[in-house]
Amino acid sequence: SKMSLLEEMAADVLAEEVVRRLPEFFDKDLSLFLLACSRPGWAAERCGLAAIAQVQERDLSRFSVQDLCMIAQALAKIGPKAKAHLCVVADEVFGRQTSGFTTADKAVVLWALAKAKVAHLGLTRLLVRSLAVEDCQALA
Repeated sequence: SKMSLLEEMAADVLAEEVVRRLPEFFDKDLSLFLLACSRPGWAAERCGLAAIAQVQERDLSRFSVQDLCMIAQALAKIGPKAKAHLCVVADEVFGRQTSGFTTADKAVVLWALAKAKVAHLGLTRLLVRSLAVEDCQALA
């Protein structure tokens, strides 16, 4: 549905405030907001690029496994404009050697790499080998 002029103005003001405060977002909040930006709507249109840029501004080593996976999934869904940022996340996951990642987490990261056509051979090899020896029944 079409937004009224007043709704458009309110969305613009809200978006300006969100973008201004993105550096203050907790890591979990940023990952959730990126997931929201991966879907069509005012957040993606007005704040998406700024939210994507936050990925490179953050120390990803502080992020939980769950948040890294959520960010990888969101960036893959966002598409080509987020591909370079997904590479940064892939580097962090590879640096951790998937330590602490569940079977589902590994599958999500592998899906994100495939969806975005990110060629991170070391991480892809690590994920495929790891998933090959794990019980993937948990994914069903």
